[in-house]
Amino acid sequence: MGGLDSEVSGYTQTILLESAHFAPLSVRSTARSLSMGSEASYRFERDVDVEMCDWASRRATGLLVELAGGQAAGGVVDVWPVKRDGCEIRMRMSRLKALLGVEVDKEYIMGVFERLGFRPDAEGDCVVCQQPSWRRDVYREVDLIEEVIRVKGYGCIPTEKRIHIEVATRDKVQRTRDNITGTLSGCGYYETVNVGFLEDKHLELFSEAGYEPVRVKDFTRKSNNALRHTLLASLLAVRQRNQAAGNGRCDMYELAATHRPGGEAGALPAETIMLSLMTDGDFRELRGVIENVAAGLDQQAKVGCRAAEVFWAGTGKGAEVLVDDKVVGVMGQLDEKIRGRIWPGERCLSGGDTF
Repeated sequence: MGGLDSEVSGYTQTILLESAHFAPLSVRSTARSLSMGSEASYRFERDVDVEMCDWASRRATGLLVELAGGQAAGGVVDVWPVKRDGCEIRMRMSRLKALLGVEVDKEYIMGVFERLGFRPDAEGDCVVCQQPSWRRDVYREVDLIEEVIRVKGYGCIPTEKRIHIEVATRDKVQRTRDNITGTLSGCGYYETVNVGFLEDKHLELFSEAGYEPVRVKDFTRKSNNALRHTLLASLLAVRQRNQAAGNGRCDMYELAATHRPGGEAGALPAETIMLSLMTDGDFRELRGVIENVAAGLDQQAKVGCRAAEVFWAGTGKGAEVLVDDKVVGVMGQLDEKIRGRIWPGERCLSGGDTF
């Protein structure tokens, strides 16, 4: 980690001690970006008590003198870039009773907070506490309520012999999803569930010219941090793994969210639920399945297809899918060049790979 020249050895005679507090967010992001975690980073990224640095330094010095026979040099340098004062937290007695369902004596609560170092003060219905430097996790009213019941005992919370559960009906989105998945399962298709990221090598093949995806700022993902705007690459990967395992024809589908950049700078990504199907059959089979899905949603729906150029399909092997004369998607047979670039040197997937 860079301390080889400065580490303590059997020949060390002079030691300069530093007891410091580091910014938790900076330590965590740096450790993740370099993939170099340590015991120190584990501690400091969890925000240790900044008030204890001076005590820790003096304690370490005392141990060195006592156990190693050292001699402490005079003087301590204590530098504070910015003093961080604890916040004031207010807890209402009425809120405590409403949340826990039990009434706790106010004098008992004052004693609990006093022993925990919160320096409580009573103001009418409220108890006002000062956040200690070693309890940065307590900063809300509900945190104080949790401290009270933690000390008093969770067994004091009243329980009921019966649990009252209201039956929630499935909303329109859930019913539509169940309808689609049930229809496709009945047609012999297997559902796939994949991660929502797309590798850069697939991004170029399944994107229009100049498309820039939505990416996550995750240092552990170097070339696999683009959110999917299409499900085709994921279906191809699943199909390849099934073929490698010796499975024959596998008609598959995925119903999942896709993400594209927002229209304006700084806007949230546009999330769209997309349905993608993959089959070793031909256009007629795929169209029949689409007609079944559309009929399951609307018996009066009219499904049609018309020839169109699809950039990921072979020349003359693409079409647009229309429902009631409205374009709702595309279908086509995957271009051989795209398959060759995804899996160079490997045997082509069986069948036509129609989407």
